[in-house]
Amino acid sequence: MGEDKIQAIFILEILGKPAEHIKKTLTDIVKKLGEEKDVKVISKSIAEPKPFQAKEGQGQELFTSFAEIEFETTLQKLMLLVYGYMPSHIDIIKPED
Repeated sequence: MGEDKIQAIFILEILGKPAEHIKKTLTDIVKKLGEEKDVKVISKSIAEPKPFQAKEGQGQELFTSFAEIEFETTLQKLMLLVYGYMPSHIDIIKPED
C-alpha cells in the first residue's frame, strides 16, 4: 500500500447476552471489516466475554467483550469506517504527524 495510507487500530466493544452470541457477533464484525475494499488487516484479537457488573437491582446478567483490529487504509476510507463501525477507540499509528 502506498504513501497515502493510514495505519490505525480500532477497538470495538459490545455488551449483551448470552456470552456466546457477543463473541460470534464480534467475530462477524471483524470478518466484515477485513472484507472491506481498500482495507488491509494487519492483526486482530477478540477478548473472551466477561460478566458485566450492572448496577444493583437491574437483575440481568450481561457480558462484555471487545475486539482490537490493526489495519491499513486511506484517510477517506477511515472516515467511512468510523461512521460504519462506531469504534469506541481509534489509535492512528502511521503517519505520526
